[in-house]
Amino acid sequence: MSDNFYRAFEDLHRGQRSDIIRRLQVYLPFVLPVAQANPHAPCLDLGCGRGEWLQLLTEQNLNASGVDLDAGMLAAAQALGLQVRQTDAIEALKDAADGSIAVVTAFHLVEHLPFASLQELVTQAKRVLVPGGLLIMETPNPDNLRVATHNFYLDPSHLKPIPSLLLSMVSEYCGFARTKILGLQESPALRFQPEVDLQDVLAGASPDYAVIAQTSGSSLAAEPLNAAFERDYGISTTELAQSYTQQQIRTIKALKSEINDLRDLVHLEVNHLKQLQAQSAEQLAHALGRTDLLEDQVRALQRSVLLRLARPLQWAADQYLKLRQHGLKTRWLALLRKFGWMKAKPGPTDHKPD
Repeated sequence: MSDNFYRAFEDLHRGQRSDIIRRLQVYLPFVLPVAQANPHAPCLDLGCGRGEWLQLLTEQNLNASGVDLDAGMLAAAQALGLQVRQTDAIEALKDAADGSIAVVTAFHLVEHLPFASLQELVTQAKRVLVPGGLLIMETPNPDNLRVATHNFYLDPSHLKPIPSLLLSMVSEYCGFARTKILGLQESPALRFQPEVDLQDVLAGASPDYAVIAQTSGSSLAAEPLNAAFERDYGISTTELAQSYTQQQIRTIKALKSEINDLRDLVHLEVNHLKQLQAQSAEQLAHALGRTDLLEDQVRALQRSVLLRLARPLQWAADQYLKLRQHGLKTRWLALLRKFGWMKAKPGPTDHKPD
């Protein structure tokens, strides 16, 4: 790989120098107590690259130097006047005396090494560190599914992702007294936002992690770090998945409750409609009964009217027949006698017209 390619790659994908320095400040609570307890022991940064960590340590007035194989990367650190040299990381450790270094750091280096070389690096770091000294190794976090399946392979010099439990075990196996896994660079909002979505589960876990391993020996360096070692850092895919699952369970419960409320409302409406239907049927029956009664009354009235009309008509018909039968004079005389306007004269037949 050419000197300039990896420098261009880091400039594009690693991030701005100021952003990297800001991220690296998370290690100061671990490093400062150890460095201050061992003022004559320097800090050594393996694979120092552009020198962001060296710059931060220099600003803290600490004695720090770095090594890297890539001349193009070292150019940026050299331009800032930082103490760097071009050499292999493990060789730099082998050149150091036992118990001579306060802090050994390796940011995004171990994923470039074969596993045997990783073990050798950790073993050599354990040898060169002062009692209570620190080894810090930062690397891409395969617990983040996007990192494990995509982002990790953007760097052509990466070999394979290293799970945090494996890197921590290597440190413990090589004799470090205690280790701490730090999740790094996740979105702070994930800790506080009320809901997470599937995208958060897939890509929200800490993109990087670090293993901080401390040697045994000096309580002067160990005790100030207790609070930092006890603190929780980062967020895991498991935590996000559990949060997402609980969120879905709450959503399902809320939907079930809403469905039950709607079902109860429907039952109330159905019962109300049944009551209205029963009332309507009763009212309809009453109306039909009332209609029948009115129809009977109308028929009775019709019969009464017809009867009243029939009597005078019948009388007029009778009178017409009698008029034709007896003649107008006879009927006239009979009418006068009927109303007492004329006395009757007995005739041979003694007939009294109606």
